[in-house]
Amino acid sequence: MLDCADARIEQVSKLTFELEASIVGRLSYLLGHNRTALQKFMDTAHGGPVPDCVRALDDYQRNLDAVLDQWKYRPNAAPDATSLISRLLKLTLNSSPKQLGAFAKIFSSCFDTPGPPKLKPTFFAAMLRPAAKMDDTTASWHAIMLAFYQAYQLMNGAAHAGEYPRYSVALQFANSVNLRTFLLEAREHVDSLT
Repeated sequence: MLDCADARIEQVSKLTFELEASIVGRLSYLLGHNRTALQKFMDTAHGGPVPDCVRALDDYQRNLDAVLDQWKYRPNAAPDATSLISRLLKLTLNSSPKQLGAFAKIFSSCFDTPGPPKLKPTFFAAMLRPAAKMDDTTASWHAIMLAFYQAYQLMNGAAHAGEYPRYSVALQFANSVNLRTFLLEAREHVDSLT
């Protein structure tokens, strides 16, 4: 079952929350330092022009502030969801691998400092990379988008475990370790951006 204890869903939830909060923090930084980059990031994340970036950023923060228990955080991609991760999930769900690579390139261009070397993507993200070669910062954002999607699907799978076939505990554990390691490294990467 996809809700086995070895999948460490609570840790995936907390690390997903922390990465989203880190990105929202970097977007808040852009608000005060580079509104053009903020607008470009948000327009891309929303799939079209965002008339009021300050309001959207407030929505992102309000969604994070409403989370009472990070260990039980479970983002969604509902049409009316206003969190940053919901925007990125909808973008991922409705895009081809080639499109995701283009969006990742835009996200990476919004920050002046590329941060540490390229993040090592999860195994899942490595399988979904676009055919075109990506530079290190683009590859990192591509991996972040797919890690959010992977975490979202893992949380959904655990919440609805009876709807899925059985997978070995070893596979679930290895997948979870890979994802949790990435989420932690990605948060450190994002924290270094300006």
